[in-house]
Amino acid sequence: MSEKELTDAVVHDRLDDEQYMREARLTSPRTTNLLPVFAEIALGNAARPDIADAIPDPALLSEDIATLAFAVYLQNFTGIFHRHLNASVPFFAEEQCRLGLAISRYATDHAKRKGRPSKFWSFGSAEGPMARAAVRHAEGALRAHCSSENTENFGELRARPENNISIEVGPFYDLTHETFGEMTGTSAAYVSYDIIFEHTCFQMHHKERAAPLRILRERLEDDGILLIYEKLLDHDVDAYQAREEEKDRDFKARFFSEQEVEAKKSSILTYMENCQVYSEELLAALRPVAKYIVRVWQSGNFFGFAASNSEENLRNFISHLTQPFVENKGYRVGLPQSLGAPLVQPVEFRESGLSIG
Repeated sequence: MSEKELTDAVVHDRLDDEQYMREARLTSPRTTNLLPVFAEIALGNAARPDIADAIPDPALLSEDIATLAFAVYLQNFTGIFHRHLNASVPFFAEEQCRLGLAISRYATDHAKRKGRPSKFWSFGSAEGPMARAAVRHAEGALRAHCSSENTENFGELRARPENNISIEVGPFYDLTHETFGEMTGTSAAYVSYDIIFEHTCFQMHHKERAAPLRILRERLEDDGILLIYEKLLDHDVDAYQAREEEKDRDFKARFFSEQEVEAKKSSILTYMENCQVYSEELLAALRPVAKYIVRVWQSGNFFGFAASNSEENLRNFISHLTQPFVENKGYRVGLPQSLGAPLVQPVEFRESGLSIG
């Protein structure tokens, strides 16, 4: 990226953390107009797939038997909101299997090195099925904090609490992390995480990216892993729109009627697009927070990045990921892609396999 491009990229990143939080509290679509919309979705009263449920596709996951096995864990924790989400974001159900298994395996290795359970914060992911599945799969090596702006997402977890899972309601910038601190015996002010997962949450709150990433950095261990999954704009408007049409025509139409697809565009997508950014804007905001950045996923206009100040930990984490499970194999091209400081050696995904080991 040239100096001019970098300067242009930070136009929306001029707020300090306090200014960001003040503006977000007053104007965030997620905590104003969209809060009741998401409540109705979480309760099953709106935007439900009215043709079929989007479950992890065994035909895609059959490339890797361990990921296929993890899908069973994920399905056990997938609630109402994620039935909507999995039918809206192409092949995100499969990505949760791929990513959740990698988190579990990395957390298990990391716990052995640290001599304590790994710590994971998942936000922007409603009832947190991937985090809960990873905790169960890791068999004591992982503890997770699941947060959401909507209390409706946690009805089941309140009724039947799960071991090594804490929950908290509120936007990510207003959380105290007290419940995780109570679970782990840590003062809330000193709670920090080995892995933090943000899924399409920033774009529901504000156009700013630098301030929210700094807020996350305050809760991340020095050698921790940031997982940032966002829907990004493209300067090539025709290419962006073609991928949107592909999503609606070839994916969402399997699960939603045309009426439901159009209803979502008017109730949610306009707010979201107003707060989306370009990839160079996100990367410009991420580079001061994490030295090493690797793009690990694409599905249409949705992208996933793993970032860390520890090259060793980032390399270890990515080594637990397979190639993405997407129908359009063109989205695999160039992955994993290093976008931060130069790496000593190229990072590589693991090979898919037909054995659990």
